[in-house]
Amino acid sequence: MTKRHLRSAMWGSICWLCLSVVSALAISSYTIYQQSNQFIAQSNIAYRLLSQRLAQHDVILNMLSILQAPLTNTEQLGLLKSMFPQIIDIYYKSAVHAWPVDTWADNEAESRQLKRAVLADVDLDHATYILILAATPYSYALKINLSVLLPLQDWPFETRDGETSIRLSWQRQTWDISTPLETQQGVQTFHLNKTIASLSQPFKLSTTRSLPYSALPWLLILGMALINAVLIALFIYIRSQREQNIRSKELLRLGQIAKLNSMGELAAGVAHELNQPLTSVLANTQASIRLLAEDPPELDAARKAMQQASEQVRRAAKVLKRLRNSLEEKTLLQQTQSVAMQQVINETLYLLGPELDQLHIKVKSNLPNATLYVKGDSIALGQIVQNLLSNAMHSLSASNPPRSILIRLQANEKHIDFWVQDNGSGIEPSHLSRIFEPFFSTRSSGLGLGLSLCESLAQAMDGSLSAANSPSGGAVFHLRLPRFAAEE
Repeated sequence: MTKRHLRSAMWGSICWLCLSVVSALAISSYTIYQQSNQFIAQSNIAYRLLSQRLAQHDVILNMLSILQAPLTNTEQLGLLKSMFPQIIDIYYKSAVHAWPVDTWADNEAESRQLKRAVLADVDLDHATYILILAATPYSYALKINLSVLLPLQDWPFETRDGETSIRLSWQRQTWDISTPLETQQGVQTFHLNKTIASLSQPFKLSTTRSLPYSALPWLLILGMALINAVLIALFIYIRSQREQNIRSKELLRLGQIAKLNSMGELAAGVAHELNQPLTSVLANTQASIRLLAEDPPELDAARKAMQQASEQVRRAAKVLKRLRNSLEEKTLLQQTQSVAMQQVINETLYLLGPELDQLHIKVKSNLPNATLYVKGDSIALGQIVQNLLSNAMHSLSASNPPRSILIRLQANEKHIDFWVQDNGSGIEPSHLSRIFEPFFSTRSSGLGLGLSLCESLAQAMDGSLSAANSPSGGAVFHLRLPRFAAEE
């Protein structure tokens, strides 16, 4: 397995772990949310049931108080107790009958003052209490057993496993209706406290449930982890295929740039590379005709112009020879020699001087005093420098003055770096990735071969060519070539 595969596997494992943890947290949070809602709903149901049962006691006392005679018949008492099994006993008091407990008289007085039933002798340890209602001619008291009021099986909780704790409290007394069989630290604990909505029996109902870890949907969590693993593996596979396709296309593009393998491409390349020498020949011959037509003819100037035309013809011949050599599969690396970089730059600036002046473009040079030598082909290097400067000039022709081109040259032990930077509008970001593609041009009249051939020539000389936008504005092209060592 390669380092790239190991790196992909490592990042895939990290992503899977993070995604699985997030999924587990989301599923667990939703489960806790559902359990919390269920617990609240069950607690509210228990609260309403208990409130309804306790309200029955007030109804019974009010019914007894309106009777003209006390309920003393054993059959009548038995019927009432059978209907309400939580009632242990019924007591009454009249002018001639006293309460069985002396302190109940105080409770009766309180009930008469409040005009409602009141609690007495609350004993939550035994789940019993007395409810007294003062009335005329008879006052009544009920002894109630809370354990019969709402049997454990009637509570709306799953109490078989002891998950929910149910407690009834009054002042400092408590009665544990249900307690968990085992107290364990769960993933979440829910609490709800409510006071019964009864003025006569204001008991406080407390419910608590601890959600154990076993209640979480572990199978669903495991399933999501497996799905995440499949998705990440699929993503890595698609990404790997995409990278492979990109590399294949890039290799194909580099192969096309390295050698244009069709006659049409070759013809376009010849036309492009011969354009500058032929233009110079035409300009010099036209100048010679004009000078010879003078009276008297300016023979020295005409001779100089013809000499320059002759030099450009020889330059064109060298271009054709180099193209022929490329067809014979002779690479520039086999033809490299020591080339003075400053000389190539100065010669190119001399050739482009009239056009630079016409466009009012100022060239700023930052060249070292010591001559720097690169390992390459002088004609190919001249073509690269000329194309880079020509592109900068074309870019600036549509810009407002002042127009300037900055050329820089630097060297280290192994390489020589050459930059051409203009102050134009720069390169569209969407064009940067295609700027060196064959036949891609932003100018309607351009063939789109100049920069492609420049990159091909640079790579053939074991160098590189890149393009970028300068932070200060304009485009900057960077040519890097191997430095010519003295011992070579």
